Amino acid sequence: MEALKVWLHRRYETVVSSIAFWPTVLGTLFFLLAVVMRTFTTKAFFIAVDETIPYLLVRDRNVALSLLTTLIGGLISLMVFSFSMVMVLLSNATANLSPRLLPSLIGSRRHQMVLGFYLGSILYCIIIAMGFGLNAKDSAPPSTSLALAVIFGIVCLALFIYFIHGVSMSIQVGVVLRGAHRRTLVSLDRLLKRQAEQKPGQHLPDVGAWTCVPAWEAGFFRGINEAGLAAFAKTHHTRFAFMISLGTYVVEGDPLFYSELPLAKGFMDIDHFPRNFYFEEISDTDDFYGYGVENILEVALKALSPGINDPGTAVIAIDYLRQIFHRAVRLVPVITKADEDGVPRVFQALEDPLEFLDRQIVAIQAYGKEDPMTQTALRRMRDSLLREAAQRAWPIHRLEALGLIFASVQTPQHRKPPQP
Repeated sequence: MEALKVWLHRRYETVVSSIAFWPTVLGTLFFLLAVVMRTFTTKAFFIAVDETIPYLLVRDRNVALSLLTTLIGGLISLMVFSFSMVMVLLSNATANLSPRLLPSLIGSRRHQMVLGFYLGSILYCIIIAMGFGLNAKDSAPPSTSLALAVIFGIVCLALFIYFIHGVSMSIQVGVVLRGAHRRTLVSLDRLLKRQAEQKPGQHLPDVGAWTCVPAWEAGFFRGINEAGLAAFAKTHHTRFAFMISLGTYVVEGDPLFYSELPLAKGFMDIDHFPRNFYFEEISDTDDFYGYGVENILEVALKALSPGINDPGTAVIAIDYLRQIFHRAVRLVPVITKADEDGVPRVFQALEDPLEFLDRQIVAIQAYGKEDPMTQTALRRMRDSLLREAAQRAWPIHRLEALGLIFASVQTPQHRKPPQP
């Protein structure tokens, strides 16, 4: 049951994060509002509204129909122009930043709400205009419904200005980097909090004699239902160890996890066991801080490319990475989940932050080894991490590993003043 709840929650998150979710919801609400307005126009409340604000209502049937037609055509043009502008801006963002950042740009909830309001206003006006064909030609138009249509049209004009400002700001490199940096820190703090709650001194077990369970489907390994697997392991008197990192792509037959004791035949059908594992077709997940780090790195490498040559952006990205790794080096290489009795049952391996840092520095150094601004930013990162290591009294081999990572960073050469 727990696995089913988590699976449903994952599906809910997928639906809510879709770009079509809020336009669909708002479009449905406006459609229902239009039906209500057409159904209850003759009620006492709407008659009282007509008598209270007669100066805002249209009494002529031809004028009302013409106004609705104008609103429908104008709002459709506004919506098409907004989508066209988004496509152009996203194309520029892809060329100047990174294609992997597009999901975060497209999935902005504020922009989805604006597009949903456009769609809902168009549907509302269409439904109200359809009602003109049901009444006699000499009957009075639904003045209150028409007044709401005009108000929605005015609000759409204001939202169009807000939409232009929001989209133009969202593709600025500083805003994109700041958003990726913020999301990465949230993901990293979540990992640190989880490790603070587990028992200290936890280590990955030696899985040499354990039973390897291969993957039964392909995809990016996004995570597991730890509570469900811990309960399953307790019931079967075993322990599970996951040696692959989050975000790793696996295919059928790759080692997925290890079990301390061999699992019974047919264990896949027990308690919906596969639902405890989450595989995705794409790797854009905020569950692991490494995804955000790679996004920031790609922006830095793009800025250092000869075609763009923007070392200032690369320096900002390196400074963001400095803060991220300043916290990441506090991680221990394992996350554990205990059962109800406090016995650790599930072990999830994490990549060593220093090994992960080494890959990022190698990539930046390859592109920016001749740029003094980039080298200065890398030296700041090195000094910051060395101070963190000194405060936490790292062992000698960890300090040596950190020194080797930044061994290729150039030291500034002090020039002597010219002799008179």
